[in-house]
Amino acid sequence: MTHTEPIHIPADRSEAEQRQKEMREGVKAIGRRTMAKKKDDRPVDAGLAAQFGKTEQEAIDFWKHRFGMIAAIPSDIARVGALTPQLRELVRIDSREERRRLTAARIKAFAQLPQDQRDRITKTRQAAYDVDRAVLEEDQKMVDELLPTIPEARSTYPGTPAAR
Repeated sequence: MTHTEPIHIPADRSEAEQRQKEMREGVKAIGRRTMAKKKDDRPVDAGLAAQFGKTEQEAIDFWKHRFGMIAAIPSDIARVGALTPQLRELVRIDSREERRRLTAARIKAFAQLPQDQRDRITKTRQAAYDVDRAVLEEDQKMVDELLPTIPEARSTYPGTPAAR
């Protein structure tokens, strides 16, 4: 590799120290600009984010379709990887009413699934606690609040796994 510009080698120690100081300051300035950037608020799950403001039936249909796709994934680990971002997206929703609405639709959709799909989703949800416990605990608070208001799902929706 050839270098076309001459390399400047500082003539004395003070010049070298000055150049090092300028380089450190430049690196610090770049770091400050990087840190000051706006928080990334793009949705973790664009499909779920697209459900904001849709009708209850549309949201239920969305969740039934999503649960069906997740249940069809042959690997336990991959199913957890598919479910977890959706729960993260739900927990991130600023509007409590929208979060309640979408969570209620999820609970109602789950109750309408065939038993084999419910079993796989239940197992997946329990395994997801090991991936992101904080998100699942936050989600479970909302589920616990909503379940008494959704009679068709009280006996079917998965709860918190046993203490580990």
